[in-house]
Amino acid sequence: MSEVRIDFEWTRAFAKSPGKPAYKCVSGRIQQVGHGKQQYAPFAHAALYLEFSQLDGSENACVGFAERWGLLTTRAYSTGELPSEELSFWRAEIRKMRIYVQALPNVVRVANSRGTFAKVGTVDVLLEPGTGPSPTPVLVLEPGNLLQAMNLEMAQFVAGGGSLIPCQQCRRLFQAGHGGTGSKRAIAKFCSDKCKHAFHNAKRGRHS
Repeated sequence: MSEVRIDFEWTRAFAKSPGKPAYKCVSGRIQQVGHGKQQYAPFAHAALYLEFSQLDGSENACVGFAERWGLLTTRAYSTGELPSEELSFWRAEIRKMRIYVQALPNVVRVANSRGTFAKVGTVDVLLEPGTGPSPTPVLVLEPGNLLQAMNLEMAQFVAGGGSLIPCQQCRRLFQAGHGGTGSKRAIAKFCSDKCKHAFHNAKRGRHS
């Protein structure tokens, strides 16, 4: 079977003046205000879809996500009219992603006849030449924007046999049992060493 690779880069804005924001919420829209532009690879970072699904939908939370990763469907510009997206659109997509995440444990028991779990969106499918003495073509998937990339990241994680586990300390979900970026072992109980130490410190305090 041909190798499958996800190839995707996105752009986020940054402020050229120290201490200034790159994004603001203006009249119900998340607006790029920084004129710097930086390209990065979202799949090099751990579970952006999970971070997105756990946003509370507030202006501050959405702007904070945009500061780190950019807008959902529009690349950052460095000149001309700077892009923006409706805050209501962000909130709707957060709710949708949260529903997908909550359905992960039951993904094999989907009601509709086709077994569709979540639609990724538009994805370009390319064949690139392989390497080595007997190369086979590489199947490359290119999502069209950050939102589609997060949906594809989630679908890839599920297809790879991963699971989401609530941290015993903070109750936030984290990835486990899959070789993806940032995933923990299947037997993990905490999302971080910080939560692990806090849990055991509190437990020792109760028994002292």
